[in-house]
Amino acid sequence: MTAQPPPDVRDVARGLAVDLGVPADSDWVLMLSTGPIRLADPITTLWLEGPQVSGPLPCSSGALRGWDGYMLNVFGCVVPIPSEQPPWPHWSLYREDGVLALQIWRIRAHLPKALAFAEIRWPTSVGVSKTIHTVRGWESLNPKDQDKAVVSAAGGMRAIEGILKPAGGRPAEWPDEETFRERVEPVVRSLRARYGKAIRDRAAEDLNIRSDWLKDLTHDHTGLTWPEFVKTVTEREG
Repeated sequence: MTAQPPPDVRDVARGLAVDLGVPADSDWVLMLSTGPIRLADPITTLWLEGPQVSGPLPCSSGALRGWDGYMLNVFGCVVPIPSEQPPWPHWSLYREDGVLALQIWRIRAHLPKALAFAEIRWPTSVGVSKTIHTVRGWESLNPKDQDKAVVSAAGGMRAIEGILKPAGGRPAEWPDEETFRERVEPVVRSLRARYGKAIRDRAAEDLNIRSDWLKDLTHDHTGLTWPEFVKTVTEREG
């Protein structure tokens, strides 16, 4: 059973859009984990909430490296898939109807039940702001536990910074190896038919993702390098 988001998630998302200065006609999205991310699980289900969407989004846990054990909360605007590295923080996600590209306006990360969390914001009114917040109950902890809470939040801050440098965001995500192969193998076959080989840069261009992301996705979903993966497709053709 898919975990559900807080009942007021849509109101929270609308309030964020106003608070961050998001243009009124923007297609904004709040994306959050409804439980701690576990890299040992092959699939992690995130929740998407926005004017055009409301529901669960299964994604590959392997694409969430750096977030193990953390709760994730991302607010952004849906944008066209960037053909080049954009100057703003972004994240691309694979859905059944295609790739969802987000321009990130705010990210929060924290451990479950933690009394402190990390936040990075990109509002229109000021520049980038990085903050570690404490929540109600933190002041009642003993000094040692207060320090632990802040240290855990600092780990969340490093995880946020890690997904934004140098690539600027996570790759588009296929939820499992079967779906990955269904999407990528036809592109490999088409390239081989046209050029006699499957160049990763051309494959990435056809899939509307970055070449280095495709390299990581290939390893995440198959355990193979790109040349090894292409060889398996060739062997299947034979």
